[in-house]
Amino acid sequence: METRPFLRSIKACLGDFVWLDFTHASLPEAHRLLGQHVALQVHKIITHRLETLPPTRIAQLFDQVQHCKQALFQKVSDSHVEPLLRVALDEYLECLAAWSRGSGLDNYHHPALAPHQPIGSLELALFLQNDSTGCQTGMLRCDDGTITLWHTEEDIETEPGTGFDQLRIASFNVQEGQRQVVINAFIYPDLLPGPAFGWRSDGCVQAADLLYIKPLAQGTPAILGNIVTWLALRLGAAYDTQALIEAMLPTFDGYALNVATVKGGEVQALKCEFGASYSLQSKLEKKPGSYVYQANIFTDGADPRIQEIEDLVLEERRWFEDRAENTRHLMEARGEAKADPGELRALFKMITSQVGEKWAYANQHVKAYFLCHLTQNEAELWLGVGPAFPDDKPTVIKIIF
Repeated sequence: METRPFLRSIKACLGDFVWLDFTHASLPEAHRLLGQHVALQVHKIITHRLETLPPTRIAQLFDQVQHCKQALFQKVSDSHVEPLLRVALDEYLECLAAWSRGSGLDNYHHPALAPHQPIGSLELALFLQNDSTGCQTGMLRCDDGTITLWHTEEDIETEPGTGFDQLRIASFNVQEGQRQVVINAFIYPDLLPGPAFGWRSDGCVQAADLLYIKPLAQGTPAILGNIVTWLALRLGAAYDTQALIEAMLPTFDGYALNVATVKGGEVQALKCEFGASYSLQSKLEKKPGSYVYQANIFTDGADPRIQEIEDLVLEERRWFEDRAENTRHLMEARGEAKADPGELRALFKMITSQVGEKWAYANQHVKAYFLCHLTQNEAELWLGVGPAFPDDKPTVIKIIF
């Protein structure tokens, strides 16, 4: 088991959150500014990737880039795709291009790129977006019908500093009809917002967890799962999450997208698992005490469709099943601590647990943690850096909508 001093040293090295306020800018301009902020780390990440991945893997990734770009442009011009989604896709492409300019990818050169020319900044940006994150997430139906989401943001770095130089949370402003909505997201330096945890000022919250997918057949037009997560955060409750996913399939990779929102005066939550051409929606029941949990495996491992696409050997799947079993025991042991509104204290206590050795909630790969209690008209968020400790003082944010 990892010792507390060891975890504390890791936590200390992560530093504090860096809060980036881009709400004064349009969404594309905000992405350009974000690109500027992460530029040095982006160049470090892409260079490390090009110099450590086998040439065959690099070739496979650039093949996916070309087919992803093709699929995106096809969907933007496809009259069968709903107009709202087509507009959001076009906006994504504009933001991706702005981010690539801001991060200086138009001036990036490396010998490993020579066999794959022509490659522009957009292709390099998509090459970077082909990077999935780990994590674990749960959503609980509280006694009063409200919902609390908990999430640990986990990323295994091959070498210290190869992934993160800073822990950033960025805020963006979008116009939706007559109202302004602020979107907030935890940022991976090489990725656009979406594939981590994020929340909107109108009461929509999401968190994503990686699902392992076998490679699609070469030449398959598909998109990257990170694009789906960006679209979901951008559109919020304005577009049904499961319908969004189905419109974007197939995908090269997979995620479980956990979404909590307020619709029709009710607090709702659902988990959408997707990858390749597969998708499954699980709604959080209304019964108090019900919860859904996710840790990097498809829920129904016995489904032949899952066995066909999931890229895990049996032993690896059992590791993640053990995480789910660990959470079940911890949820049963909440006891009197669950009496507080939204059970924030009880769930915070749970994510400080070191039970489960390297796959405990508090482990060395946790970059940040996030809890959100969502009611019909407000949200209370708790955020902290690194693995959670009982003596932490999380940042608390309250939103009224």
